[in-house]
Amino acid sequence: MEPLRVLHISDIHIGKTYINSESLAFKIVRELENQSLDRIHSIVVTGDIFDGNIQKSASLINEAVRFFEIILDKLNDTRTDGKSSRLDCIFVPGNHDVVFDSDFDARWSKYRDFLVAFYKDIPDSYNAKDFSMYKSYDDQKVLFIGFNSCQYEVRDARVYGEISAEQLFNAQRI
Repeated sequence: MEPLRVLHISDIHIGKTYINSESLAFKIVRELENQSLDRIHSIVVTGDIFDGNIQKSASLINEAVRFFEIILDKLNDTRTDGKSSRLDCIFVPGNHDVVFDSDFDARWSKYRDFLVAFYKDIPDSYNAKDFSMYKSYDDQKVLFIGFNSCQYEVRDARVYGEISAEQLFNAQRI
């Protein structure tokens, strides 16, 4: 059995990258290929897909979707042992992926719209209440659990992120 190979990406900040996001995606794949690290099974993204100061728009969502499509498609081009699917892309939100608003729907609209655009329907492995998620690779005996620490609380005029007790309880049931 081949080990599970994971590409971990974080802090892309689409909407405010120093180079075009498509160029960045191609650069990531090219570097993986140059280092012979291109047989990736799963892409794990731990937050800050977007830059927090950029307002949600269809073009921003499409740019983010295209970024991950490029990486997934190009990595699949190099694989002979089967292809990874969109379900092998695991997203956990970061503080820049939310709009700090007291209304839940407004707070999560950018991130939720991205997930819908990328997956077409948000997979059942995501908790629609807090966007925590899990993904199991049974053959390799690997389980990813993504906790959403962007559940914010205001104390002392400062915003704090935390993992809720409910998320921990739900993780124990997996």
